[in-house]
Amino acid sequence: MIIEIAGKPPEYIKEVLEKAIEQLEKEEGSKLLNKNFHEPQLDAEKNLYSAFVEVELKINSLPTLVCLILEYLPSSIEIIKPSEMHMQISEVNGLVNDIAAKMHKVTEITRRVGTENFILKKQLSEIIKRVREKRKELEEKGSEETLRNQKVSGAPKTREFSSEKEESAEIKEEEKSVEEKKEKKVKKKKSK
Repeated sequence: MIIEIAGKPPEYIKEVLEKAIEQLEKEEGSKLLNKNFHEPQLDAEKNLYSAFVEVELKINSLPTLVCLILEYLPSSIEIIKPSEMHMQISEVNGLVNDIAAKMHKVTEITRRVGTENFILKKQLSEIIKRVREKRKELEEKGSEETLRNQKVSGAPKTREFSSEKEESAEIKEEEKSVEEKKEKKVKKKKSK
């Protein structure tokens, strides 16, 4: 049996596989004979790591095998012995009912998660819509307020600069101009 897992980071994948095998060793009706861990490898296309472990098990019955398959979801299974198997119809009925019950459980979880995902996407879409509306409102309000402030204070329209250096140079130029005007006023007062 091969049990495979994909995800990130590689240390986590390794840890999850080790825990799965620890749990598998405790399963009733089966005995772990051998295990061979393979190191996580990066799948560049998916940008995920994947790793697997090969396990050799001795299993007491087909129902136990099916339960292990449904629980651990191996990517590959090879039955070595027996080459033939005879089962009572009651065993087959129990087996297929176990499979059906597990599939119903999986379907129920899948539907619930799908519904929750749909609701979350809808809520997220509404939040994004409200944020965009609020941003637009604030931008419009900010533009109106800036214009109002310029009219009230008589301040010139703000200028956009292509770089911090240009802005810094403009500020220094304005400061120099203000200083020159002050000096001229001081000189005029002294000359009177």
